[in-house]
Amino acid sequence: MASFKDQISELSNQIFENLNINTFPLVPVDKSIREYEENKEYEIPVDLIFDNPCEIRKHIDQEELEALKNSIRASGQNSSIILTEATVDDEAKPEKRIYLISGQRRLHACRELGFQTIRARFIYCNFRNVCLEDNIVRSDIHYIDMAEYIDKYKLTTKYLTETLNISKQTVSDYRTLMNLDEKIRNEVRKRDDIPKRDMLVIARKKADKQMESFSNYINKKEHKPMKKTVDPKSKSYRDICNLRDYLRKNPNLADEDLSDVYEVAEEIIELIKMYNENEYQTLIYNNDNFNK
Repeated sequence: MASFKDQISELSNQIFENLNINTFPLVPVDKSIREYEENKEYEIPVDLIFDNPCEIRKHIDQEELEALKNSIRASGQNSSIILTEATVDDEAKPEKRIYLISGQRRLHACRELGFQTIRARFIYCNFRNVCLEDNIVRSDIHYIDMAEYIDKYKLTTKYLTETLNISKQTVSDYRTLMNLDEKIRNEVRKRDDIPKRDMLVIARKKADKQMESFSNYINKKEHKPMKKTVDPKSKSYRDICNLRDYLRKNPNLADEDLSDVYEVAEEIIELIKMYNENEYQTLIYNNDNFNK
């Protein structure tokens, strides 16, 4: 038989889990006043849809959004967004509205394309699970957004590991990231070139050292020297000149020895034609100085 202490601990965990579920602010409306059936598809006017008040993603990548708009423009909406009829728990006078549960980018894309309606289906339970699972499966949520979501709704490690199959180490990393200064988090979430491991290093620093460390990190990242690239046209021209010099030094080569040269002669001519007169003269000048 479990000890009294263990029983109290288990009871506390159950209460905490229930509190976590209730912290999700959307409250589904009673079945008697629903206008839309569950899991049935509808064409819903986009102007009637309110954004999800607990959306995980706080920054939408504009390039991804443009790509999605082009896809929808070309082939239409491939999958329905998920909506619900609900009220918001913390409003003084709760009012029934249509809220987005999943499909933030699709809704934004259709709005920007000027669509009057969007294909959608409705659900009335498991809002938090659907919101989390759909976002994680469809596209990587920025690790800062995920960390803030876990912190805001006080999601337990048990829920995250057992329901969403997130490892305990990853959950621990998300909690550590909340030690980052809010200004740093807001800057990082807008970028996709800053790995989580680098921000974990800064998150473990003292609060008064974080901004300085982050500034140094960004400066080093943005001023990293670029690898020098060689203009293939310039290199080819130098190769041509080297070949010319070789032929001048060996004027008695038999025709059969020049078969490879004849084979690429046309390509060499076409390459040179790609330059206008000024570019061609510049190449000659630069190459002559290079050979001196």
